Amino acid sequence: MSFLEYETSSTGFSPIEIYTFTYQGIDYRYNSGQEELTVNTFVYQPVYIIRDEISSAPSNEDNALVVTVAKDNPVALFYLQKMPVDTFSVVIERFHWKDPAGETRILYTGSIQDVIFKNGDIAEISVAPITNLLARLILRPDHQAKCNHVIYDEFCTLSRTLAEVDATVVAITDNGTTVEVDAIAAVLRVDQYIGGSMKFGQHYATILTQGGVGNRTLGTLLKLDSLQVGSTVKIAPGCQNSYNYCKDDYSNQENNLGFKDLPRRNPVNSTMYGDA
Repeated sequence: MSFLEYETSSTGFSPIEIYTFTYQGIDYRYNSGQEELTVNTFVYQPVYIIRDEISSAPSNEDNALVVTVAKDNPVALFYLQKMPVDTFSVVIERFHWKDPAGETRILYTGSIQDVIFKNGDIAEISVAPITNLLARLILRPDHQAKCNHVIYDEFCTLSRTLAEVDATVVAITDNGTTVEVDAIAAVLRVDQYIGGSMKFGQHYATILTQGGVGNRTLGTLLKLDSLQVGSTVKIAPGCQNSYNYCKDDYSNQENNLGFKDLPRRNPVNSTMYGDA
């Protein structure tokens, strides 16, 4: 039978949706069923994955879609520490597992806009139609004094693995988002680890604050599961994205994508009576 015949059949109707996420040529393939599936030679792993209803509205904004996955889904984890620098595309297809030919129909093609981790258990992946990419009027980098790269991304070139230091957790408060460690590596600045990361096992949390006695208390964006007093974590310094910070702390100024000579005074904010 054809795909349409399966769709209307009372005995062959057996729909399953398959998802293909692609980043820099690497595919992450999942299906909404209970078993591993092979469709047209590609293997799709069974995972917790559900989506909103697909809209047929004429505007791209109304065609946005939310795909919900488990918080430890590899695609979601791309966004736990930073925004990927390239487009993360999404293709959602439908097929019938009873169909020996594996005929599919594309339901939706888009790109990931953001990922929000909610309730400690799930991650909501916001997807927009692929046509949204054509609506962008300017390049992603901004003409600004601060660097446009994210520390440790492929354009920054600094190695997170080489920068990480080990520390032992001595206290955990604020529902797991404030962590005090026993010692912290000597740094050039008291806020050196702000914007960096704390790693426990395979999970990362962005460090938002640093303070306390010896600057050993770190506030994180998310709590790290199973973290407890006595655990060993890996801590990587952050970056404030300024040219001098990049040069003085990391000797990485050749990879800085900021415009350090931008004038600090905005001529638009001047009047005939002087500065506004």
